[in-house]
Amino acid sequence: MSIPNAYLWFLLGCLFTTLEILGFAGIGFFFVGLAGLSVGILVSFDFIAEHNFLIQVTWFLAFISTFALALYNPLKRYRRPNQRRFKDIVGQTGVVVQGNLIKGKIGNVRWSGTNMAARSIESAPTVILEGTEVEILEVTGNQLIVQIKNQNPL
Repeated sequence: MSIPNAYLWFLLGCLFTTLEILGFAGIGFFFVGLAGLSVGILVSFDFIAEHNFLIQVTWFLAFISTFALALYNPLKRYRRPNQRRFKDIVGQTGVVVQGNLIKGKIGNVRWSGTNMAARSIESAPTVILEGTEVEILEVTGNQLIVQIKNQNPL
């Protein structure tokens, strides 16, 4: 007794989709999994002949390409951390912690109970003492750009 090709395609699709979900690869396994499931559906409903394995592989490769072209950029954007999510920090107050904040060097500012990397703006004093309240002006990558609170930037 042989296993129908549709079941093999379903198995392949589930295997690669599971590998993607478990984090064993980037986005690629997801496309292979979707393609396997799609070919399994086509074979099970007799849109592709059960005995014609070459046509099944051709459809499989076509589905991989189609899913990759259609979904790669949206999934890439979804997986990339959103750089704009910290914009609500701008204008809020933090406190210099774990030593002084020295101009040109990275120090630490506590904001909302979290210590974050920070550096002062160019017009700030050479040293901002530990415990000084600072205003957050900008978020660049994972760093806060700060100035002494109630100081006007130049």
